[in-house]
Amino acid sequence: MGITQKAIFKLENVSKTFGDKDLEVKAIDNVSLEIYEGEVFGIIGMSGAGKSTLVRTLNRLESATSGKIFFDGEDMATLNSKNLRQVRHSIGMIFQNFNLLNQKKILDNVIIPLKIAGEMSKKDMLAQARGLLKTVGIADKEKSYPSKLSGGQKQRVAIARALVAKPKVLLCDEATSALDPKTTGEILELLKSINKETGITIVIITHEMAVIEKICDRVAIMSEGKLAEIGNVSDIFKNPQTKAARQLVYPQEKNIGFNPFDMTDKRCIRIVFDGMAASEPVIANLVKETGETVNILSANTRSVGGIGYGQMIVELPKDNAAAEKVLCYLKQKGVVLSEVVKEGNNYES
Repeated sequence: MGITQKAIFKLENVSKTFGDKDLEVKAIDNVSLEIYEGEVFGIIGMSGAGKSTLVRTLNRLESATSGKIFFDGEDMATLNSKNLRQVRHSIGMIFQNFNLLNQKKILDNVIIPLKIAGEMSKKDMLAQARGLLKTVGIADKEKSYPSKLSGGQKQRVAIARALVAKPKVLLCDEATSALDPKTTGEILELLKSINKETGITIVIITHEMAVIEKICDRVAIMSEGKLAEIGNVSDIFKNPQTKAARQLVYPQEKNIGFNPFDMTDKRCIRIVFDGMAASEPVIANLVKETGETVNILSANTRSVGGIGYGQMIVELPKDNAAAEKVLCYLKQKGVVLSEVVKEGNNYES
């Protein structure tokens, strides 16, 4: 389903402070953003960036110290206990550690939200839960206990449980961090297909850029409690504007000065290839058409939103005129590039 521009969540100058005046910790610092209906929205940051606290304010598991959070037009802070419970039925949540009840069978775990709501007959609850278990691919496990399931299977149960009440939003707090790469890929594909088939809004909290690249439409980058950058995933990958974004998009470049490359007398650029440009022999054509050569220091490719992207670090010719000739050629070809500069003991674009 297509993404609309209607905001399901709207945050206005949201802050969250823990502790007291003697020892205050500002976990979220004046964050404003919108999350649109039907999109897969990522919130990423390093440990301590405030991303998990931020997601817990969305369903008021944590109350904001200041600022406003609107869900589907309603100010969350104004809701009484009864109305808050009703709103939370519209916001499903899955966690890193699954949070399943080990003493209950899988089917019983899935129907818990429906039992709490108390609005359906047992027959209808069981039918709805079994339908979700089929959707997530583990219908044959309904009589098993969580201890008998793999990590990926447990997360599928958690997804079914979060979706069984037919919420408008699914919050995923580090939902793949405890899984191996193969299982992570399978869970992300499952979430992606659920988003496309149902139009549910998905908010993913993670510290892994690979997760964002695989599934998200837009991403907010958190750093030290602040919103460092927000935008389309492909745009931020091609041209990150902040230090926090650069560290997440290409962390391997922090160590670009390692041997055998002594960067002290080298001028380098980062080139990003996307779509058709990734399949064109840009470097070969550069050498052929300009007569200048460049030294490739590193290169990799990745899939961002299903589109192939590549990035490369190249050393420019030492002669300034030759270097400018290379830069001019690349810019004329529409190649996205940025110069790699030294920052402290690291090298960043």
